[in-house]
Amino acid sequence: MKLLFTQDNRSASTKRSTTNMRNQSHHDFRELSRIVLPALVAITLFIFSSFFLFIPKLEKGLLEQKKIMIKELVNSSYNMIHFMDREVSSGAYSLKDAQKIAIDHLREMKYGVDGKDYFWINDFSPLLVMHPYRPDLEGQNMSDFVDPAGTKVFMEFVKAVSKTGEGYVSYMWQWEDDKNKIIPKLSFVKEYKPWGWIIGTGVYLEDVKKEVALISRNLIVISVIILILVFLIAWYQIHQALNVLRMRQLAETKLLEYKDQLETKVKDRTAELSKANGELIHEVEHRQEVEEKLKILVTTDELTNTYNRRAFNNHMYTNMSRAKRYNEPLSVLMLDIDYFKNVNDSHGHDVGDLVLKSLAYAVKGSIRQEDIFARWGGEEFTVLLPQTGKDTALQLAERLRQTVAEHHFPKSLHITVSIGCTTFQNDDSFESFVKRADTALYQAKDSGRNIVEYN
Repeated sequence: MKLLFTQDNRSASTKRSTTNMRNQSHHDFRELSRIVLPALVAITLFIFSSFFLFIPKLEKGLLEQKKIMIKELVNSSYNMIHFMDREVSSGAYSLKDAQKIAIDHLREMKYGVDGKDYFWINDFSPLLVMHPYRPDLEGQNMSDFVDPAGTKVFMEFVKAVSKTGEGYVSYMWQWEDDKNKIIPKLSFVKEYKPWGWIIGTGVYLEDVKKEVALISRNLIVISVIILILVFLIAWYQIHQALNVLRMRQLAETKLLEYKDQLETKVKDRTAELSKANGELIHEVEHRQEVEEKLKILVTTDELTNTYNRRAFNNHMYTNMSRAKRYNEPLSVLMLDIDYFKNVNDSHGHDVGDLVLKSLAYAVKGSIRQEDIFARWGGEEFTVLLPQTGKDTALQLAERLRQTVAEHHFPKSLHITVSIGCTTFQNDDSFESFVKRADTALYQAKDSGRNIVEYN
């Protein structure tokens, strides 16, 4: 009987020990889940938001910026060709000479980080009129020219401009001057109807992908660092928690000590994560600053550091709407440097550029803070005068004319300007308002130059 009783006690003790071990394992598992799962969820959300939300949005934004850039560049080339066309109309050049000058100018125009991005010209045949990296194709009919994807590239250019006069085209083309490297490209083309030309330039999609890839690599590095930190913190917390759970059965006082230590460690790790988060915020702010600088580049003439034509047009529309709504006066001046071609022919385009810069500096110092000064194209500038009527506008125009005439230009050149002036009328459109100022400018030129005319 005594032996049986002892065996029963041992059996019951074994069962209780087994049950306690199972309960302890279940409790340990719950503690592990409580610590690990939130960390895994946080890491997953961070990775998902970075690579499935932020990166695609950033890539789309970069592509839009590139599209705006190439459109502005083509518009600038269009304005140059239009200027040469006006020179033909005025008798300064023959059509053949004007087209040759325009072709030579565009052939030499390069931009981009390596200075290898370029412009080309074809017509509606389509004959390739000019391509700086493929002179072997110039004068050839490109209607059957296809890229590796089977796209008839130049026929797509013709289709794009046949609808609205301009458009974007995607295709495969050689990398800058490397004929052996063919990659995707997105180009903007625009028709210059008087000459039957199509002007275009493009951006390689690989450039956008490289920028996104660089950002992605940085995010991956940050993600890996955060992942390692989180797992180290989680491992440390789990290790401490298990020790506390096991030692709870031995002494309550030990539990309190470990609890204090654990809280200190959590605060330290939280501070580290906050620092990493601050660095990420700094990176985002830096990128926003870069975007703001890009916006400035899009609206600023690179040579004279004045507003470009696109920015001026936006200001013009805004002020015209205000003038109509509040019945306020509004005037505009069109300025053109007299005999500027002689400066370029006699002293070179580098001196011509210095003259343009110097003129812009002189005009900026003479206009009011609220006036909008922009380079209209070539040697032609424009000044928008908000809340300004005819008399004041003429006074300002005369002051500008005198300022330029008395200004000290490079090479001691004596530079003058002809100025056309007009004021806004309620039935004016953008085109009629600008046209009237342009007519006044030509009246000033016909009247002997270095004068102000009002239309």
